[in-house]
Order: sequence, then structure tokens, then C-alpha cells
Amino acid sequence: MEQSEPTAELKNMANVNYDEEYENDNSERSLIVASSNSRGSSGSRQHPASYSSLSHHSHTSHTNGGYLSHAPGSPPTGDPSVAAGSGQPANNGGYEELFKDSVPCPSCRGLGRVPKELENQLVALIPMKDGRLKPRRTILYVAIAVGLCIVTAGLLIFFLMPRDITISSNRPFLQPKHIDINVTAKFANFTVINKYNVSNNNFYSVKISGVAMKSLYSNAVIAQSFAYKEHPLEISARSEDELLVPMDFILSGEHGSLVTHCMSNWSWIHNLPILFEVTANYTYMGHSEQATLTTFQTVSCHPQPDPAPSTLKPPTLDAPATVDTRSVSRAKRDIRELLNSPS
Repeated sequence: MEQSEPTAELKNMANVNYDEEYENDNSERSLIVASSNSRGSSGSRQHPASYSSLSHHSHTSHTNGGYLSHAPGSPPTGDPSVAAGSGQPANNGGYEELFKDSVPCPSCRGLGRVPKELENQLVALIPMKDGRLKPRRTILYVAIAVGLCIVTAGLLIFFLMPRDITISSNRPFLQPKHIDINVTAKFANFTVINKYNVSNNNFYSVKISGVAMKSLYSNAVIAQSFAYKEHPLEISARSEDELLVPMDFILSGEHGSLVTHCMSNWSWIHNLPILFEVTANYTYMGHSEQATLTTFQTVSCHPQPDPAPSTLKPPTLDAPATVDTRSVSRAKRDIRELLNSPS
């Protein structure tokens, strides 16, 4: 009985020393967890060896002098860190909790960590000598792209570049279609039709939206006309067409003296030299342009003579055959005399 009492005292002392040591260990562990969390948020990594050494130190006690000992990582019975109903330690302030607010750094070779809130803001730096910055056949690809752009631009310019519309005329002699002359009143009215050729050199169709023509005699305008306003003329790509522009001449007043010229039988008098100025308005691809032409042409104001009567005898219808009675009676008499004459 005497030997059992010192043993109980030693056990009580060991339990008291262990409780003090365990409380100090818990306080140190909470300080380590707090410091590691603050370091993890700033991008640094806590080496796992520091925690394991502290944990081993905190869970090891001396056996000399009656102290109890226990295995590292396995607190003795009564330790609040042991989960109820199991012999495994609870995960309070473990290794995983040290890095719960950070992720491994992808470019630190496993030696650093990055806060989770900055994970989507990482910037990758590539050295200038990296092969990815020097793709193969760059000059070839650039040359092909530039060549295609130049060829495409050249084709577009060649086909879409606007070209002029050409108006030409062979300066025909203009005869009046109809004429009305009153020499006494010095009034003459006649109509002529002037012809022009229009050439479209573009690779798209052109529409003639209006033609204006005026005629001048001795630098004075004597007539004007307009055509193709209500009925535009469309000319196909790379083709030609003909413009027919009618014009009414009215000679009266200050130009009434020309009426006497029109009645002359001499051609060099009644053929008038007229200056024609024609302007054609045309549109293409929503753009409007004008083409002009000036020509000197001879216009006759002499009335056309009536057709001369034909000198040929008109054909006659065949009359029914008639018998001459006197010739018949004469023939009978001759026959009778021949019969009565002596042989």
C-alpha cells in the first residue's frame, strides 16, 4: 500500500504537467495557423516541415521522471482534438487549412501559391526567343496575302472603273419629214430627225435618262428639243445603240427671211448650215454624268416636189371581138362572082 501512493502522486503530477504542455501546444498551433493563413493570402507558401516538427514536439513527452509518452500525431486519451468515437485525430487547423485561400502557382514549379481571388488575373510572359513568337513561313504567308489583295483590287478597279460614254455622228444630210411654208406670212415649220451613235465602254449597263439638242444659225438659237425623258434608253455593257432625236424648226419673225431661201430651187440656197449641240444625261451605279457632241450639218428646208407623172401608157383591158358586116357581105359577093363566072 505504501508503494502505491507514490505511484498515484507521480501519475497526478504527470497528468498536470501534460495538461499544461498540451495547452501551450494548442496556443502555439493556433499562432502557426494564423500566421500561415496571413502568409498564404499574400502569395507565399508555408513549408510543411515546420508544422510537422512542431506537431512532433508538442506530442512527445519525456518518460524519465514518471512522464507519459505517446506517438506523434496520436494525442492521448482525453485530448479534445480526438474525434468522438474514433481513434483518428480531427482536422482542426490541419495542413489543408493552411492553403484554403490560395492555389498553386502555375509557373513557380510548385514552390509558390497564388490567392484564389487573383487566379483569373494571371498574365503569362513569353520570352522573345520563344519559337511560338516566330511562326514558320511568315514571309511566304504575308507575300501571298499581299498578292491576293493587289490582284483583287486590280480586278475591281479594272471592271468597276467608270469609262466615258461616247457620242458620235456621221453628219447625215437632214431632209424634212413634213414642211409647211407660207411665203406671204414669212412662216415655215418643218421637222427633221437627227441620228447619233452611243457607245458604252463600261462593263455594266448605262441608262440614257435624257437628251437635249439645240440648233444654231448664225450664232442664234433657232430650235430646241428634248427626248428620252419619259422613256429612258438602256445600253448594255460593251455595246452600242442609236439615238433618234426629232427637232421642230419654226422660221418666223427675225428668221422669217429664211422662208424665201426655202422656196428657192437652188440647193445651195435652200440647204441651211446648222450647228447642232447635243447633250446626253446618263446614269450608272447611282452616279450621273453627261456626254456632249457638237456637229455642223446641212438641213434642207425646201419642199419635196411631188412625184412626176409616169410617161408610160397605162395598160388597157382586152375588148371583146366584133364582126364587120360589110367585109362579110363583100366576101360573100366575091365568092358568088367566082361561082357565076364562066370557067
